Amino acid sequence: MTIDDIKKSICKWITNDGEYAVQIPDNAAARHGKYYAVGVIHVSQYGSLTQPPPKAPNEDHYRVAQYVATVTVHEVAGNGEKLRKFRNDFISPEFCDFVKARFNVADGLDRSFSVWDMNDIADETINDGDFFIEQYVLSFRVQFNDFVGYSRGPIESVNGKIGTEDFEVARS
Repeated sequence: MTIDDIKKSICKWITNDGEYAVQIPDNAAARHGKYYAVGVIHVSQYGSLTQPPPKAPNEDHYRVAQYVATVTVHEVAGNGEKLRKFRNDFISPEFCDFVKARFNVADGLDRSFSVWDMNDIADETINDGDFFIEQYVLSFRVQFNDFVGYSRGPIESVNGKIGTEDFEVARS
């Protein structure tokens, strides 16, 4: 599970409820009318990497990295009422099960996901003369596991070229 997977899951939950949601940042121009923008403003490693047990033959090897991400959901051109509904949805067991099920695989790896520290909805409406955008923002933290391939050995050397000169950097 990655940050993008989490943003996609939140967008999918919102669109399943009949609303329009996008992941941010995005290179596309903002749409007109009401929509939801889902982004991540901070990610930190939580705890330490869990080292895997000894590798069995013909088996992929993983280490588990535990992360905490701060997620924001912006309701643009809305009144904040639907965002309040989503706030309640995001702390429900059904939402956590929905996210885990989207990335459930038969490899037995722990697809941990939980919602932490749900914050109040902030009114960030902008009114600057003729420029007016009604916007409400919800932020919360999520804890999740990501799996890093561990089966490759260390790099023993790197070969390169600077100008016409070849070089090699090797492990001593």
